[in-house]
Amino acid sequence: MQSRGFATATILSLSLVAGVSLGAFFSGWGWVDVQTKGEEAVHIALPIPMDLLPLAAACVPEQACRDEGFQEFLRHKEAALRLLDCFRDCPDVCLVKVKSPEENVEITKEGDSLVIRVAAPDADVFVKMPLGPLVRILKALDAPQTKVVA
Repeated sequence: MQSRGFATATILSLSLVAGVSLGAFFSGWGWVDVQTKGEEAVHIALPIPMDLLPLAAACVPEQACRDEGFQEFLRHKEAALRLLDCFRDCPDVCLVKVKSPEENVEITKEGDSLVIRVAAPDADVFVKMPLGPLVRILKALDAPQTKVVA
């Protein structure tokens, strides 16, 4: 009878360790889910290893760095960093909501993530990105190895 209690305690302990490990593993992951509509509909769901994205930021091609939109983004990067930092302490909130006959777009802060939902006639898009890794990615754009042209 005593061995049954030991087995139950062991199983519960291992389950707890596995649950905590999986939680830690998935907390650094983002998610992108795109589902097109129509006759040749496609569904793509991708987990994004957020902790690898700063490395990818260091490999931005020089041509992309010279792009006007990318340069405009870099000019506002510090404001974006401050905004993301403020989001960590604020409650869940809808940040942007746009409804039109063609599409609906909603950007929200949910828990420790930014969530983007787009519903359009040709596709539905869901993106969830944790705030911490987003900050690290933005900061990586300033790293010396980044080929960003000012």
